[in-house]
Amino acid sequence: MVRMAPGDPFAREQGTDPAIQAALNEKYHLDKPVVTQFFYYLGHLCTGDLGPSSKYKDKSVNEHIAENLGVSLKLGVIALFFALLLGISTGVVSAVKQNSWMDYSLMSVSLIGLSIPIFVIGPILALLFNAYQDTENISLILPGFTLALPFAARIARLARAGMLEVVHQDFVRTARSKGLPESRIVFVHVLRGSLIPVIGFLGPAIAAILTGSLVVEKIFQIPGLGRDFVESALNRDYNMVLGTVIVYGTLVIFCNLIADIAYGLLDPRVRYEQQ
Repeated sequence: MVRMAPGDPFAREQGTDPAIQAALNEKYHLDKPVVTQFFYYLGHLCTGDLGPSSKYKDKSVNEHIAENLGVSLKLGVIALFFALLLGISTGVVSAVKQNSWMDYSLMSVSLIGLSIPIFVIGPILALLFNAYQDTENISLILPGFTLALPFAARIARLARAGMLEVVHQDFVRTARSKGLPESRIVFVHVLRGSLIPVIGFLGPAIAAILTGSLVVEKIFQIPGLGRDFVESALNRDYNMVLGTVIVYGTLVIFCNLIADIAYGLLDPRVRYEQQ
């Protein structure tokens, strides 16, 4: 489908000799029908070769992804850390202080976080904290925080709902009747059960964080895989676009698998049986 878009990777080359243009098309199989190009790509893919890049002519797609994937993964881990830290802590406090001014304030802030898109929050935070680029790790904190905000808001609401559902169950009332401290009841007995909705959300959340990093990396000019993906789409670098999609798709499937396993470990009622 990406090859059926108008133009080709070398359309922007001005004054290119027709013979050179024909040689480039032959090298990248662009002179072949789309179906033939598809089977050429599948043949290379079966050997783990994602093909050459038409934009970065000194590197293959494998080499380019290997160099830049680490930055995107680091950004995703930072964003996930902020999302879990802010979301769970906000949800717990909001549930413990149910129907108080703190509860209403925190849930209102979370609603705002859900409503404002990343491409609006990112430039605002970049203007407010324009001196954040000191080191590579520090430079990823603000983009990671930006990427985490919508997910933190969703996790906060899920954690609050899970807490309120668990806190009224019989085993919690039994723990209170035994005189256990409230902090122990909340963090030992209630929190584990309340995290089940959050764990169920983590699979699609991680997928959204990975795809959302495409926008954040472009806004903050982070040299990660997301920014290269956007530029490759604009440059019609077919192999780079396809290679990035395959890598992201593999990560999404793996992260969903981990989330499903964690869901089963946290909830003893869940059993996976072979049908």
